[in-house]
Amino acid sequence: MPAPTHSQIASIRRFNRFYTREVGVLRKNFLDTPWSLAEMRVLFEIANGADVTASDIGKALDLDAAYLSRMLQKFEKDGLVSRTRSKADARVSFLGLSVRGKKQFAAANERQVAQTKNRRKDQWSSQQSVAFVWGHVFAPTKNQGKISGLRRT
Repeated sequence: MPAPTHSQIASIRRFNRFYTREVGVLRKNFLDTPWSLAEMRVLFEIANGADVTASDIGKALDLDAAYLSRMLQKFEKDGLVSRTRSKADARVSFLGLSVRGKKQFAAANERQVAQTKNRRKDQWSSQQSVAFVWGHVFAPTKNQGKISGLRRT
């Protein structure tokens, strides 16, 4: 496959600048929550996964282990996340949202759905087209994308 041209690289970078602003990546708090986008993504994976471990999340989202560990400790301290030790391997802990975590995550997730639905209608067609092309041209590679639904045996 030939290397991308300067023009193609410029287009990708222009798209990245547009999209990061559009979805709120650059804001300190995402969706009017106390969490950053990275924290919200980790909560999403915990909420939608089955038998998810910190290691699973770290690998799938390419997060530094120390950064993820601090994030999970904060979630536990705030009463959002709990750990359940594996019966098969005592060294492994599965992550889950507490009742409080489920409630707070659900509220933030509902805001995300509403925000997406209410996106400027005049731009939706072009945004939809760009997102479709982006998702199909630059398909996720190994260890990228959501890990939700992982099952451990």
